[in-house]
Amino acid sequence: MVKTFSAVLFLLFLSRPAVAQDDFPRLEIGLGYANLGLPGTTSNSTQHHSGFGMHTDFNFTRNLGIDNYLGYYGLGNNASLFSNIFGGRLMVRTDKITPYVVAGLGGSQVSINQGGSYYSGGNALSTRLGGGIDYKISDGLAWRVDASKLQFHSRDAANKKIWVGNMNISTGIVITLMQ
Repeated sequence: MVKTFSAVLFLLFLSRPAVAQDDFPRLEIGLGYANLGLPGTTSNSTQHHSGFGMHTDFNFTRNLGIDNYLGYYGLGNNASLFSNIFGGRLMVRTDKITPYVVAGLGGSQVSINQGGSYYSGGNALSTRLGGGIDYKISDGLAWRVDASKLQFHSRDAANKKIWVGNMNISTGIVITLMQ
């Protein structure tokens, strides 16, 4: 009896998305290009680093959701930066565009390839604050442009703790996985 009841509950849970009539996407994945600006070698310069950005969004309501941002950037000199930042997302949905703001906290890691061996430059606390716009192309596809300030906890040449970061611009497609 308990097994039958559990099986029925499980099937009802699985069928809920199929019968739901929500007018907003529940689960979205955005994939695309990202460009991160970091302080250069001189005091007033900024170096831009290309990479890959992935946004995974789960929306609780039409206007409130959570966002996980994964970013991978090539820093030059056989170094790369990986970021994983999780946060909240507020949006305003219309028929064609969805502007949003996002704030999050997570971690980052710099890796260096020296002679085929990878060395970690250390883990760092990271923050993200920004926003963007999703432009709806069809029910299952949209185009996203995101501008966020990414900051990483680091150390300067004198081994003093500092925050390093600048603007991150990412753009790409958004695929709706669950309506």
